[in-house]
Amino acid sequence: MPILTCPNEVLVLIACELSSRGLFALRLTSRFMNRVTLPLFTKRYFEKRCVMLRQDSLESLLDISKHPTFGPALRTLTVSIYHLKDVPIEEHVLNRQAHDFLLEDQQAMMESGLNITYLSQSLAALVKLEAIVLDNELQPWGAMAQERQTGLPPIDSIEEDYKSVELSVDFVQNAIRCILLAITAHRSTLRKLSIPVGWQDGATISPDMLVFPRPCSRYLQSHPTSLTSLDLRIHTKNRLGPNDSWITDLYGFIALFPQLQEFGLVIDLRDSDRQHFPQMAQSLRLPHLRALKIGGIDCTEDELAAFLLGHREKLKEVRFWAVDIIAGGGSWPSLFRTMRSRLSLQFLKMNRCMSADETVYHDSDDGDEAGYLEKFEIHGRPEEWTALINGLMIEKWDGLHEYI
Repeated sequence: MPILTCPNEVLVLIACELSSRGLFALRLTSRFMNRVTLPLFTKRYFEKRCVMLRQDSLESLLDISKHPTFGPALRTLTVSIYHLKDVPIEEHVLNRQAHDFLLEDQQAMMESGLNITYLSQSLAALVKLEAIVLDNELQPWGAMAQERQTGLPPIDSIEEDYKSVELSVDFVQNAIRCILLAITAHRSTLRKLSIPVGWQDGATISPDMLVFPRPCSRYLQSHPTSLTSLDLRIHTKNRLGPNDSWITDLYGFIALFPQLQEFGLVIDLRDSDRQHFPQMAQSLRLPHLRALKIGGIDCTEDELAAFLLGHREKLKEVRFWAVDIIAGGGSWPSLFRTMRSRLSLQFLKMNRCMSADETVYHDSDDGDEAGYLEKFEIHGRPEEWTALINGLMIEKWDGLHEYI
């Protein structure tokens, strides 16, 4: 049977199974096939886009934002921290002239404010955009072309090399500032900012990288964003100076988002020396908080309870990731009893949490080994709380599980 005689729905199902190359080839066969597969093509390649702070990449984003089909499809925009660094004369570069030219452009884009201009114009046209992510996980549009030009791949993390760390930190700081200023200039359906940079390699941002020059800070403070969701992955140490200002720097950044209803904070490399969370538990309060994700902390039951109860008026969802209740600091069952009686949660999720450095499991299958889960969730019903509290276990050194 000729393929064009198939119903459109069948053609779309076939197209869904094709690789990118196959889909591109199929769309070139006829105007009819191009039209039938346009929704799939749009969803696959334009619902999420990743760009870098490079002129041709941002011009591509601006073109997409003005397209009548692709622009309204974009929901999540990732701004990559891919960037160039100074390369010593003795280091081999396939095309040093191209490298130095692009590095000069990178600096000019930052210093001139063109990055902000491109992003602001794009956001103004992206009427359905919901989230902006600053990350280094995805390969952005333009990265491969840059590598072909220079012979070197872009830097995709905050460089730890002392010769390059200043440029990398400066670039990432500028990227954060650029995104915030563009968001402030454009009030839209945008609701979420996520900054998980470096979560795979430990090269996360530090709170002092969230401190901006005074004129910029004053502008952002006087023009607060209407974003309702903020997700941060923060290094346990400040990169630019002493650690004394860690809490102050972080609070100053969070204060730029007075309407927060969803907040996620993961401390990378763990707050194992407990310098930060005990103070945060007592002092950080977000009046509209409805959903919380917290991770990478060593704490006591009382500290967690104080933090949660400080938001009890509106808090409905809690996610714990890699949270350890330290030895002598209470227990998870006791904390859950407090949460059950004093909070009105509709959702609780645990993932890779610990009790005194021992992994916490939930016995969800009557003692069957397959039922020992280190990732589990409940939806707030009384019987779920009871099953959770009674089913918590830890894995001992001999591999056996023991109820807490």
